[in-house]
Amino acid sequence: MATQHLATQHLATQHLAAQHMAGQHLAGQEWAGRQWMDRSGGGDPLESAWRGLVGAVGAQGGPGEVLGDIRAVPPAALLPELVSVLQACDNGDPQAVELSVLIAETLTGLGKRATAQRWWWAAQSAADSIHGADSACGRGGLVGVGLAGLVRARAVISGLVERQALAGLLRLAGEAVALDRRASGAAGFLPRAARALVLAEVGESEEARQALRELVGAGDELLVSGASEQRAAAHHHMPDQLYRGEGLVGQLSCQPQWTEGLVRGLPYQLHWVEGLVSARLGYGVAGCVLVARARELCPERWCGERARVELGLAECLVVSGEVSAGLALALRVLVELPDEWHSLWVSEAGLRVLQVVEKTEPARRELTELRRLLAQPTYRTGRTVRRG
Repeated sequence: MATQHLATQHLATQHLAAQHMAGQHLAGQEWAGRQWMDRSGGGDPLESAWRGLVGAVGAQGGPGEVLGDIRAVPPAALLPELVSVLQACDNGDPQAVELSVLIAETLTGLGKRATAQRWWWAAQSAADSIHGADSACGRGGLVGVGLAGLVRARAVISGLVERQALAGLLRLAGEAVALDRRASGAAGFLPRAARALVLAEVGESEEARQALRELVGAGDELLVSGASEQRAAAHHHMPDQLYRGEGLVGQLSCQPQWTEGLVRGLPYQLHWVEGLVSARLGYGVAGCVLVARARELCPERWCGERARVELGLAECLVVSGEVSAGLALALRVLVELPDEWHSLWVSEAGLRVLQVVEKTEPARRELTELRRLLAQPTYRTGRTVRRG
């Protein structure tokens, strides 16, 4: 075990030695997609968009990507904008699948589990249709395989937040990795990240350690290759813009590389997952190092993501024995986070901290306040849980 611990610490040190680039670039062109052919669903835009996505099979269309600073938009305000953009998207376009993934994740954050599951199913079905069309046309299937693996990986990560059955999530994570191995790197590091998280949750320590090693190796290769691509792309994109309430439709654009940016995963997410898996395997110090690196790379304006990363750091601190520091960080994050940014994603990250402390030091006085904050999720009630 000591050897394994030293190996994990060495992996963390290797990551700190490497300088990775992370960034989002925004193009200022207007969205130019065609309208959905199926506009049924009554007056509910969400239902109409879902029906359109489910009905989209086998249509032609090049890969595209939605870029924009959507992580700076609170979930409740983001959802209608995503739906509006999806309704302007071509049937069968990979970009429609990406948008449905973002909608599903937003619905999960808002606590709408049943509706989110419908969108995950629609996204997976649409991605599989694109994969089948690619294979039938002899196009090699890079986009289809990568997209199918990516949708499954993100569905697994969302399923962990929703506390779905681990056996089903492990099977889905295995499918994601198998698909991505058919076109290495097509879905980024997320398939391996999803599998490592599930294995750590299941308690398969040896398999989880092996999955962590694979994730580190794959992540290093992808980040090194991605850095040069980002530098080249920087010459063709405008700087990031902040959401100011005027809507996202005019801020989104269709780009040739669908795999870059919002849904494929960014460097801070890689280090974040590596840190969480390390901590759940008992390597708290290594987890702290990796998640701290993730926090450095995550922009401060991404309030929801920053809160989740910092709560992950709090979990790592508690595992490493720094219980007071971890609890203090978790309480500060939950108290200071504006109400509109509280979500199921944030709540689940806070519950992780609570559960770890309850196992080690259940008599801690701070647990009473932490339980109170987590018992009143504002994404359900709309009420504030913060104090001065």
